[in-house]
Parts: sequence; structure tokens; C-alpha cells
Amino acid sequence: MRFTNRLNFPTAIAEAVKNDPYSPGESDITVTQLLSPPQQVALRKHCRNEMVEDVSDRIYALMGQAMHVVLERANITGITEKRVYAEVDGWVVGGAFDSIALVEEETNTGSEWILQDYKQMSIYEVIYGLRPEKTQQLNVLDWLLKVNQRSDRTYPPINRLEVVGIFRDWSKPEAGRRKKAGDETYPQNQVGIYPINRWDGERQEAFVKERLQIHRTADELRNAGKIGNLPECTDDERWATETTFALKKEGRKSALKVEEDHKKLIIWAINKGHATQAPEDTYEFKKGVSIETRPGINRRCQDYCDVSQFCNQWARINSTEDMK
Repeated sequence: MRFTNRLNFPTAIAEAVKNDPYSPGESDITVTQLLSPPQQVALRKHCRNEMVEDVSDRIYALMGQAMHVVLERANITGITEKRVYAEVDGWVVGGAFDSIALVEEETNTGSEWILQDYKQMSIYEVIYGLRPEKTQQLNVLDWLLKVNQRSDRTYPPINRLEVVGIFRDWSKPEAGRRKKAGDETYPQNQVGIYPINRWDGERQEAFVKERLQIHRTADELRNAGKIGNLPECTDDERWATETTFALKKEGRKSALKVEEDHKKLIIWAINKGHATQAPEDTYEFKKGVSIETRPGINRRCQDYCDVSQFCNQWARINSTEDMK
């Protein structure tokens, strides 16, 4: 990949981004790749010599790497920053965990080993719910550790999984304001700990094999030069949101009501007295009331995919949007 520095960031930052020491080790596919859309992973391999990314798009990744350096110097009881592997159907799956921490419980349960994933994240991911990928990632790493525990007693038996979130956009004044208003959704601290649902071993292994088969199929198509036949990204993989309609009232910041169905919103407005029924199934809004259209977006494609410029699906979506 070639990097640009359009915003003229300081040389130290630009070079730190370029000199990323990351290595997948012996992996044919990493846990991160396993959970990523197969089309995205295949396109990265196919277009790696053509890919260009700006340094400014890698700052969050750089901050995440800095946090891992801090973990390595923490000198906690446990194991940090290790990569484990397992062979599955001829492919080597590899993944690096952040920390296996030994926690002395104050209850009668004694000590517990916790598999932890440290994430720099937005507070809104907590407010609206953690992405499924976080649960999937920790469960796949948990499964990899189980496989390695059979031959390596260095790795202790895991008791539970958790995400340790460090909020990059947290605000102390905002936390106080929300608490005073009775809003319990906003984190009251800049670090939050979130338990992750732990699947049983059979479900973990089945998930790994299912994801691996999808990626193998995409890789076979790539090797055969059939890039146009790659499996397209799903709505969830594109982080797609539906177009919504907001009933707005002049002088009010928030919407009176938001709906995905335009007709339902009008019926609600009429029932609540914000609009009146007119002849021939038409309607009239009260003064200062209107409907705002909020177009749906494909957040990953638009802002977070480094191969979107090579993606036929994204080109088609954009073409369709332009025609509306």
C-alpha cells in the first residue's frame, strides 16, 4: 500500500503510520480477516499494489497500537499480546489477544482468568449497543486458546470474556449533564468494562468453520480472476441504515417522531394533532411542522473501507443513489 499525507501531518506521525510493525505471523487468515466481509478481504489481496490511503485515515489505528504498548508495560498478573494459531480444514487461523488477566474475586468464587479485549471506541457504541463483531472476536480467540491449551499449559483456562472500552470522545461535563437529567445511557467514566456472552465450544468451532468456508470461496474466485463474482457485502457488513423520516417542529431541536415508514409518520402526526386530514387522502401540517427526509447510508463503505474504490457493489450503490 502507498500512503499520502494530504493534510501535511508532522513527519513523526506520518512515519509512525507507515512503519506499522503488524504481522499476521504464520496465519493464512487472521481473526480480524475472518470477521471482515469476504469481498473486502479478497479485494485487499487483489488490489494491494494499487491501494492508496492517506495518513489521516490511520490515526485511530495508530492510537490503538499505542494502547497496546501501554499494555505491554503494565506488568499485570497474566499474559498480554500473544498470537495463537489453529489449523482448520487446511488453513491456519491466527489471532492475537490483548490480555488474559488474573482477577482475585472478593466473593467465595476465588480467582478467575478473564480474556480481555481493549478497545478505543466511541461512547455511542455503548449507547446504541456493542457491535456483534466484538462478541465474535472474543469467542473466536477463546476457541483458539482452547485449542492451544491442549498442548501448551502456558495458557490458563478462561472463566469469562470482557471488553475494556476507552472512550475517545467522552466528556466529563456531558456525563454530569446527562446524569443530572436522568440519562443513564451515557458512560460516567472514560473507561468501561463490558461482559461478553461466551458461546459454548461447539458453537465457537462451528462459527469459525462457517466463516472460513465463506472466505475460502471468495479466495477461490479471486484466484480464478472472477472478482465480479465475489460474494457481496450484506446490509450488516456495510453498516447500512435505512432512510428515515422525521417529524420536525419549528423551534424544537429534536424530532417529534422518527419513522422508517412515511405513511405511518403522517398517520401519527394526524392522530397527535400535528396535521389534519384533507380531501382525497391528502393532509395538511400545522404551522411550523414539516417532515425531514434522512437518507440511509452505508457507513462502512462510505467512511471505513479502504477498498471501496475498487468495489463494484459500492459503485452500483452510488450510481443508484445518484439516479434518485
